Amino acid sequence: PRRARAGSPSRLVAQPTPPGVRLSVHDASSAALESRDATSPLDSRHGLALVSMLAESWGVDRAGSGKVVWAELKA
Repeated sequence: PRRARAGSPSRLVAQPTPPGVRLSVHDASSAALESRDATSPLDSRHGLALVSMLAESWGVDRAGSGKVVWAELKA
């Protein structure tokens, strides 16, 4: 499994929805999300900014001791 930035294993789930797709990333970390400014186009810290620009809606839900970050995209 891929590791989230917080160091815990993560799992990506894609679910079709009538207008498009819902993507969710599940991880066991309780660490809060933080949006950081990327210092160059090659920097890997563009994730939340890209999600915010591309998604119709997105959010974070607590799941046990971890969290689920989700985004809904139109097809």
